[in-house]
Amino acid sequence: MRPASHPVDYPIANLGEDTDVIATSQSLDSTEKKMNHTWILSDRDLKKKDEYPMNYKVANFGMDNDIKFS
Repeated sequence: MRPASHPVDYPIANLGEDTDVIATSQSLDSTEKKMNHTWILSDRDLKKKDEYPMNYKVANFGMDNDIKFS
């Protein structure tokens, strides 16, 4: 195995959880309390789609006028 041409295995600072993630979690908690309802994801919600749709038909509206005149 060749040695890497760039630095590897260097330390990375742990700055803690992102403030946006903390705010979202707090917002969800307070909303669930206000609504007296806990949001629970079903197995169906957690499943990731295997593929993106492919080979679908795309409408052809011709060349855009802005492109045509530029």
